[in-house]
Amino acid sequence: MQDLIRSLARCYVGKPDLIEVIHQAATDGSVYFALRGAPDDDSRLVGRSGCHVNALTYLVDQVGRAQDKVFTFRLITKPDGHTPWFPPSAALKYDPTAARELLVRWLSALGLSEFDLSVTPGEGPRRSLFFNFDVACANRAEAEALFATPEGETSIVGALGTLWRAISKQAGVRFQIRLVDGATKAK
Repeated sequence: MQDLIRSLARCYVGKPDLIEVIHQAATDGSVYFALRGAPDDDSRLVGRSGCHVNALTYLVDQVGRAQDKVFTFRLITKPDGHTPWFPPSAALKYDPTAARELLVRWLSALGLSEFDLSVTPGEGPRRSLFFNFDVACANRAEAEALFATPEGETSIVGALGTLWRAISKQAGVRFQIRLVDGATKAK
């Protein structure tokens, strides 16, 4: 879990080498994860209105539930850490393979047993590269669980989408996560 959090956060910050994830197990079996990055990256880690930290908190909790454990996530920031950010100009050379592999690891950690994930070109604005991450689940109940929205919470796909948008923004490209019919995809 520590490596999953670290790998994800490193994808959308300016100083990935300074990302640190600390974990501590409690006597009751619950596990506490804390993420810290460079002060310049605090605004990227938090996201607009807290969307990145909220999505990561939700996903960590869902992975814990998938493993019948209690996982808690916290972001450690400096109160004054805000730096403007601009996307890199080398986006035309972007290879989505690493983002695909990371998404496969997260979906597996969330308990999906049989799924296929393909990356296809998307239909986005001409000024940026656009990639579709198409998830095909063999089990319909697992597919529906990805979009389930418990009261007051977001869906798993919504939380992943928020963080994948942050990754794509850091790379200067655009991502979209879509659920496609599992029967039409090759396994």
